[in-house]
Parts: sequence; C-alpha cells; structure tokens
Amino acid sequence: MTQPAAHWAVAQLPLAGELEAGDQCLVKATPSGVLIAVADGLGHGSEAAQAARTAITTADCSSHEPLP
Repeated sequence: MTQPAAHWAVAQLPLAGELEAGDQCLVKATPSGVLIAVADGLGHGSEAAQAARTAITTADCSSHEPLP
C-alpha cells in the first residue's frame, strides 16, 4: 500500500454571528509532491469567504504549473 504524501487536518469556525469563515485551505497531491495553500480573505463573513475561495480556486487551477 502506498503511503500518503502528507498527513494533515484543519479546524475552522466562522466568527460569532457569521455563517461562513473567511479562511480556506487546499491540500492537493501533484505529480511532483503536495500543494498546500492557505488563504485569509481579510475580514469575516461571506465577502471574506468568497475572496478566500477565489484564491484557493486560483491555486488549484494552477497546480499543474511548474514553480519558477
């Protein structure tokens, strides 16, 4: 059996009174290793969550690109 590339966990809670947290993360196996990304949407609530999701989506869509 193949060992996982990384063991990881994440804990996340929205600010009291908010439905969404402004922090997001991505852990993704790639052909050359593991991509780990953390995004802080600056602020809190749905606007911060959307900003963080956009950053994580961008990182995910670019995960096949080589690092400079």
